[in-house]
This record gives sequence, C-alpha cells and structure tokens, in this order.
Amino acid sequence: MNRFRLPDMLKEAVKVSPVPFAIYEFAEQKVKTVALSKGFLDLFCLKSYEEAVQLLDRDMYRDAHPDDVARIADLDYKFVANGEEYSAVYRNKTSEQKDYHIIHADGRRIHLQGKDNLFVVWYMDETQDMAGDKSRVEKMMHSYITENIKIGVMARQNRYDDLTGLPNMTYFLQLAEEGKKQYYLENKEPVILYMDFSNMKIFNDRHGFTAGDTLLREFGKLLRRTFGTEQAGRFSGDHFAAFTDSFMLKAQLDTLFDELKKVNHGNVLPLRVGIYADSFEPVPTATACDRAKIACDSERGSFRSHHVYYNSKLHEQTAQREYVFNHFKEALKKDWIRPYFQPIVDSKTGEITDEEALARWISPTRGMIRPDQFIPVLEDAGLLYKLDLYMIQHIIEAMQAKREAGIKLVPVSLNLSLNDFRSCQMREKIETCLKEAGIDKKYITIEITERALGQDPELLRSVIDDFHKAGFTVWLDDFGSEYSSLNIVDEYPFELFKLDMKFIRRLGQNKISRYVIECVIELTKKIGIETVAEGVETEEHAEFLRQCGCTKQQGYLYSKPLPLADLLALYQNKMNYKSAQKEKEECVHD
Repeated sequence: MNRFRLPDMLKEAVKVSPVPFAIYEFAEQKVKTVALSKGFLDLFCLKSYEEAVQLLDRDMYRDAHPDDVARIADLDYKFVANGEEYSAVYRNKTSEQKDYHIIHADGRRIHLQGKDNLFVVWYMDETQDMAGDKSRVEKMMHSYITENIKIGVMARQNRYDDLTGLPNMTYFLQLAEEGKKQYYLENKEPVILYMDFSNMKIFNDRHGFTAGDTLLREFGKLLRRTFGTEQAGRFSGDHFAAFTDSFMLKAQLDTLFDELKKVNHGNVLPLRVGIYADSFEPVPTATACDRAKIACDSERGSFRSHHVYYNSKLHEQTAQREYVFNHFKEALKKDWIRPYFQPIVDSKTGEITDEEALARWISPTRGMIRPDQFIPVLEDAGLLYKLDLYMIQHIIEAMQAKREAGIKLVPVSLNLSLNDFRSCQMREKIETCLKEAGIDKKYITIEITERALGQDPELLRSVIDDFHKAGFTVWLDDFGSEYSSLNIVDEYPFELFKLDMKFIRRLGQNKISRYVIECVIELTKKIGIETVAEGVETEEHAEFLRQCGCTKQQGYLYSKPLPLADLLALYQNKMNYKSAQKEKEECVHD
C-alpha cells in the first residue's frame, strides 16, 4: 500500500512532539497513517511507533466504546472525503485503563507538496483535568456523548454498521473495488469472502436478541483483527464479507476459525465461508460477492465451520438459476412448462385410482430442466405460487380433455409449497378455477411435502384445516425423507402418507428397512390413514407392499410420468382392451 511520505525532517519533528496528533492521507477509499506524534502514542498507551501505525491501519477503533464506533467512523469518513474541519467526541479505554476516557478529536485539512488529501487531527483526553472527581467526570462524559451523538446523527452518511462498526454493504463494495485495483498493481490475486452463521435464528430464540447482538459485535471485532477495519464489512443480520489476497488467505482463514472458538466466551455458532477468487474469472466486486454468497449457501445443511470455493459446478448451477429466473414468465406464456401425469394404482387390483401432476420444463435451448433445478429457484424468488396456479389450470384442461374422450376422471394430486400460502389466497384461487370449469373439488388432491413440517408448523396446521373445511383431501408427500416422526399422525390430520422412494430403494439392502415400512403401514392402517409407496420399480417391491397392506403404489413398474397425449393414449388402450375382452366373453357365451 503506497503512502504519502513526509519530508524526513518534518516527519522526525512530528514523531518527537509531545502534543497528541496524527497526520492522515485519504486515498483509494481508505485512511492511511502518514505520521504520529510521541504525544499520540502516550495518550493511547502504545509502546512503539510501528505498533501504532499497524493498529491504525488494521483496527483504528479497537479501543473505542462499541456504541461509538459507527458514529465516529461515519464522522471520520465525512471529514476526509468532503470536509475541511472535524470535531468528534467518543469514549476510549486501552488495556491499561480501568475506565473509559473522553477523547475529543479536532481535525483540519492541510495542503502540502501539492496534495489536498492530507489531514491533521489533534487529540485531547477531556477526563484528565478532572481526575479524582468521579461524579464530575460522569456528568461531563454524559454531556459530551449526548451532544456529540446529536451532532453525529445529523452528520451521518450511513457508511458504517451501527452494531459492529464495520463498513456497511455499500461502503464495503467501494472499499473492495479499490482494494482489488491495488492488488492488481501489486501482482496479487484478489479474493472475496462471504460469511454466514448457521442457525442464528435458533441462537436468538434460545439466548435472546441481546446475546445474539453480542455475538455479532464480537465477531465484528474478530474480522477487524483478522482482515482490518476497511477490509471487512457487515451486510445485514449475520451476513459478513471480507476481501484479501490469495497469498494471505490460508493464514487468515486458519486464524479466523481458530479464534472464532474463543469469541463470546465460546458461545458461538458454526461459520460458513464462501470464497470467490478472481482466478476463476475477473468480475466486478458486487458480482464476486454474489458468487461468494452462492458458495456460502451451497452447504446450508452443514453444521460445522468450513469454507467453500465458488467453482465450475456452482457456476453452471448459477447460470441455470439465472436462466430459470429470467425466462420463467416466457416459459409460462409459451407453455415450455407442462404437467406430466404419473398414475397411482390400487395395490390389490392394479387399477388407476389417482394421478400425480408433475411440472416439466422443456427449454428450446437447454432441453429438459429438472424440477430440482427450477422449483427451488422459484420458491426462493417467491414465484412458485404462479407455477402452481398455472399447473392447476393445465390440470383442469387435462380433465376436460378426458371428459371429451369419454375417460373417467380420477383425482389428481399437486404438491404445494407453504410459500404459496404466504404469497396468495391459494385455496380460494383453486376453488375459483374449479368452479369456473365445473369440476368437483374431489378431483383435486393437495400434497404437502414433509419438508414443510420443519418450516412453519402453525401455518401448516391452518392450511390443512382450511382445505379440509373447504372439502379438499390433503396428503403428506415424501414421508421418511427429512422430519419423519410418528407425532405427525397425532398433530396433522392427513388422509394419506406417501412413503418416500428412498424407503423403497432400500428394501433389498437390509431387513431393518423392510421392518420400518411394515411398522409404518401397520400403524397407519390401525388409525385409518392410507399409504402410497413411491418409486415402485419391481414386482418384488409391489408384492412386498401388497403383503404389508400398502393401499396404493406409484412408480415406473406401472408407468413413468406422461404428457397429456400419452396419458390419454394409455387410458384409450385400457378402454380398448377392456372392450375387446368384453366382446370376446360375449362371443364365447353366445
């Protein structure tokens, strides 16, 4: 980092001065220390000139009161960026002091050797003149701080986060952009880090928001010590960022994870760190932060502190997500997304009793896009309800096509997300669509995925009750995939459990899987809940499930998901086969 150099004689004069003051330079969106006086070192209990410069470069507000950091940081920025004069009062306590002292700082812009980005700041300890008079000190401190906070609030430009004193997102991105330019000049590779704690909500619920704020504040201090005040920032909540160079990265990560264990007296959470290195592809800083966040979020299920690099696989997933988000409206308008129907059969008779409608996106440029590639994107964007309403309309159109072909209707199930019910009046909208088409509610079955059990239990109960009161049937999808518990039977009034296909795939692997399935089916039979087994692919699977008393089955043994034309052909073939069989029987009888 290049600094302005004072003439040697002037710098030596500054260094021996007993008056507490400092000369700073503002360049590359950063404040750089040019010279410090002996009085400055004595006032802030700093042992050496080198230690003082290093502290100011890394963590200028290390000893300031946490409640004052953001305020004075904002005042400092306003001064060096735009101001001619500066005045700030704040509390400061070094490791050698028992109590906070009132520091009064006054600054002026100076012009030297053609430079107009230099500043001199004088410091005064306002409490020294009142030593021994504790009540007077406290009154003076309260008066100074109250008045200065009023001034600070009016002067705020909101570049620093109030809780941690770190740069906020907007200012961090400016700092990182300038920092990257400097790294390039020094032939170093810039690296962006995005950090997020696991289960911050649970931490706040368990310990309270005050304890949560303490954790975030202490973590902010750790980031300042590790990366420097102007190389780390807080975006929001428990989301932080930092930038560094690839050469320093490993040592800083080791320090970060080691020191994290000691933060907040060890009462901490696992930390996920996403990393974007410019060697992957030089991009603007904001894009690099987005990609680091994608890497950070890619392992949300992990509950250990770790780091993840943005790589080619995540890049392709990101491109896919961007395609989905950018082309979703077009996909609906041009019917690139269509329902595929998979029959569900009676275990005993093999007759089709229901169908499940599954969304399939066939892109003219990317081909088939899997549901797990587009549904989470739409859910995160709050757009999934539009897809589900679109699916309802197409399910109704399919039913109308069946009627015209003389095919008997069977109930069609559709999986809905809890976010659907946060986004719109889903039940009312479905009812309206059915009423306008003249189709009975009994032909639409609502499926709720088991994942919803862990998201918002109260909302889930109200949704189930609402559908039941309106006359709909509600199934639990993917039972056994995530949050399975027999408490579900008592807490949620589902009419049917769909056993997750993972259960069925493990049938041939061990006896325990078979026993678990037998127990679950036996329990549901006793309390009058039906079961559907997903993923049935062999006659062995089918026979075992029949013996257990599983009500219905679904899987490739019976049919893969079919587009409407193929579904109609399947029914027509069955009808033609039954008709032919009836004619044959009548001929034999005659």
